[in-house]
Amino acid sequence: MKSFTVEDTFLIPGRGIIVAGKLNSLEHEFRSGARVKIVRPDGTHLFGAVRGTRISQPSVTEQRDIDILLDVSVAKEDVPRGSVITVSTDES
Repeated sequence: MKSFTVEDTFLIPGRGIIVAGKLNSLEHEFRSGARVKIVRPDGTHLFGAVRGTRISQPSVTEQRDIDILLDVSVAKEDVPRGSVITVSTDES
């Protein structure tokens, strides 16, 4: 299962929030409609859904920037820097 750590968040009013980070893999599971689990630095978690993604081309280090638009059920303040996002099939 692929994951990434949130480096920044941006609010798009009426659309949702964008979470930005770096992928260390050339493959990912973050597709539109995917359910994601967001684990905050304090260990608490919440769930959301991907509305869209933007991924940069791999650099020399093979790290790629990733931006994910999450649904409006997730607020900007719900996802602080350092949160870890993974694709999830459960909601426990």
